[in-house]
Amino acid sequence: MAWAAHGLGAVCAGRERETVRRLVARSVSLPPPPPGGEREVLGTIEPRRAIAGALARCGTREAEITLRAWLRGPSEQAELSAIGLGQLAFRRGRLDDASLVALLDGAANPETPVKNALLAFAHLEGLGPSVRERLIAVAAPTLKTQDVRRSLAIRALGQAGSVGARSLGRVLVDESIPASDRAEAARQLVRLGADGQTALGETVGQLIPSSTDLKTLSSPGWAPLAATLEGLAEPVPAARDALVQLAELPIGDQVRPAQRRRLVWLRCAAAAILAGEATRSQRLVACDPDPQGRIGALAALRVLDRGTIKGARHRRWIELANASDASVAEAALALMVRHPEIPNPHLQLVKALDSRRTGVVAAAAKILAALPDRAAEASPDDRSHAERSSLETLAAPKPDPAVVAALGRAFTMPQVKSTFEPRLSLLDAAGALALLNLKPQLEADCASDQLAPRIHAERALRRLGNRRRSCSGPTSKGPARPMSPPTVGGFEVLLVTDAGQLRLTLDAAQAPFAVARVVELARAGFYNGTMVHRVVPGFVVQLGDPGGDGYGGSEKGPLPCETGPIPFEALAVGMALTGRDTGSSQFFVTLGSYPHLEGDFTRIGTASGDWDRAVVGDLIERVEVRPVVAP
Repeated sequence: MAWAAHGLGAVCAGRERETVRRLVARSVSLPPPPPGGEREVLGTIEPRRAIAGALARCGTREAEITLRAWLRGPSEQAELSAIGLGQLAFRRGRLDDASLVALLDGAANPETPVKNALLAFAHLEGLGPSVRERLIAVAAPTLKTQDVRRSLAIRALGQAGSVGARSLGRVLVDESIPASDRAEAARQLVRLGADGQTALGETVGQLIPSSTDLKTLSSPGWAPLAATLEGLAEPVPAARDALVQLAELPIGDQVRPAQRRRLVWLRCAAAAILAGEATRSQRLVACDPDPQGRIGALAALRVLDRGTIKGARHRRWIELANASDASVAEAALALMVRHPEIPNPHLQLVKALDSRRTGVVAAAAKILAALPDRAAEASPDDRSHAERSSLETLAAPKPDPAVVAALGRAFTMPQVKSTFEPRLSLLDAAGALALLNLKPQLEADCASDQLAPRIHAERALRRLGNRRRSCSGPTSKGPARPMSPPTVGGFEVLLVTDAGQLRLTLDAAQAPFAVARVVELARAGFYNGTMVHRVVPGFVVQLGDPGGDGYGGSEKGPLPCETGPIPFEALAVGMALTGRDTGSSQFFVTLGSYPHLEGDFTRIGTASGDWDRAVVGDLIERVEVRPVVAP
């Protein structure tokens, strides 16, 4: 029943009222929940949670009214209602005023507060003055609680101006609060503009580690400090001395790789803040002892992003866009979105499309899909100010012939054919540029036996003129793609990294194919030598790409999505995706409760260990797997 409700939410469009009526009718007929409320284990799904999630996926006004009415019900129902409204806010970016008031009333209830009532406010922008004032009054006292209410209050206070900045600043330096919540406080301070920057600057000195050995650098204080340095945009006066101290941290010859990685990261993060727009700042140039190091190069890009990319700054950008490190080249290309003044962008895009690195190809294709005017030969000064400033997809320009040819060549690269994200990005770029010469490529993907390419090919073909074109897939079923057979039971996975040990407990109850894939790859040594390639302090850690830039995977066939109404609480493990049914080898670990991931990603287990202390580049030396023996 729970899975049927989940499916109904996905097909709600066009039958909104009837679908909502059916979901509500089914919820009324359910027996009361077991004592203690819903069971949050992978093998058991609470039907009411599935119905609330389906209503959120439906996303209609009728669904919102229904969820709002549930806030007045028993506590278990009110909690599921608040989660559903939070998921709805994530999908729509707004809620009715009546829903906001009802959520705030629920959070402020002195007898039975709704613990998840503030979830929705983390996904909303532009709250009115009266709602913001009430939000501050409700959220600030909640920071003293010891459960999920504190985490959600921290996220909600990112809407609260100077009052919120003061409260979040206190959370950031409070060592009695979990590191993930403190890191989230830093991320929310970034949302508060100047007030948040002041608060971040005032806390840096209090977050600096007492020593620079690996044990200290891998302490619970790492994530809050990392989030603070990532969020601080300029050296506010209160932060300058602390930043100088960090930028000049000594690096001995005998330090271990994990310790060195963290020291270099701290040096370069601080140096980038101190540098302002000066890409040749002495501290910035010297922060990474490796002249070709990734950490130093990414810090230089952070500085380039603050000013106009012309002249000497443009030459430095070209160096980084052509870097041998794919992650650096991809980050440099991404600056094109915010810097329309970059001269002759099409020339660099041609080089990127001809790269043999799938991530670089994908980065270039994404630029063309979002900003097709970058493919034109005209210099930025020849465009109108509106064209140069817009981040929206423009009408198809006349792309430079070299770009068209490079796109065609990119479609034929074997490594692009075998990975999803570059392929999907190329389809989007071909559609945005309305390239009729690439129609055969689009037609081939329109007939793919995989859903994600069909979706993108259909969109691109419609942009070529046939607005009713549909890509329904092959008429006959071809040979099955290689995929690990499903498995049952549980597995303990030990990841031995150069920074310490991390653990996973995988459960095949709801994701037999995905768990089988990860176990098979781990036993074959696939993950040995890979690195952590993405860390968002307080939010997520991701790994499993042999290329280390997030664009790669295994050579096995794509995994089907095994999604459902399964919670993504703190330390949940999920499969990374590019679209529906695109899972491969990458997985992520959440560092807090994030219900908006529910239903869109396959949950495969639970993590344990110091995941909030991970740093990009941490090396997986080996992986050990053993089955869990049932008692």
